[in-house]
Amino acid sequence: MNRTTKIILGIVGGVLVLCCGIGALGIFLAPSYLEDLANESFADTPQEAAAVGQEIIDYELPSNFVEEGGMELLGIKMVMITSSDMAISIMEFPAAMKGNEAQMESQMQQQFSTQSGSSNSNVSFERVGTQDVEIGGETRTLTILEGSDENGDTQRMMQGFFESKSGGPSMLMIMGPADSWDEAGVQQFLGSLR
Repeated sequence: MNRTTKIILGIVGGVLVLCCGIGALGIFLAPSYLEDLANESFADTPQEAAAVGQEIIDYELPSNFVEEGGMELLGIKMVMITSSDMAISIMEFPAAMKGNEAQMESQMQQQFSTQSGSSNSNVSFERVGTQDVEIGGETRTLTILEGSDENGDTQRMMQGFFESKSGGPSMLMIMGPADSWDEAGVQQFLGSLR
């Protein structure tokens, strides 16, 4: 698992804890139950992860990307797609979360700072642009952000919200180092979303 994937997983975890209250729920559930739930909820093979992703939205992968993992847990679906140093995360949230996009976006940026920076040096993202993309037949605006990590390397993130095939609130996040950003692969992926 590359560094970018680990960072995205940390961000996703923070969003889930804030928005869904999973952390509070874990206090009340027996640890053995949580372990069983986790074993049944995670897609460990590329085929299982692809099935989860295709439940959220139809897409085609560029040749250098692969579905690395996925999950279906407490009404949340997620697929993690990676290449050598980039990661794409597609998530669907329970219908009750509809309308909380600003809160989720804020939490993602806060979690990215925590995951990428040391205790003395956090990444501070700045909005550097937007891109309109057709997702599920509707035009959606993705926000493009950049910031330097503790090593001085510039990280780029594209993120936006859309409605899944089932009508649930969903989020797309693409992240990787700016100096090796696979623009052709990203645009191919975005162009395949249906």
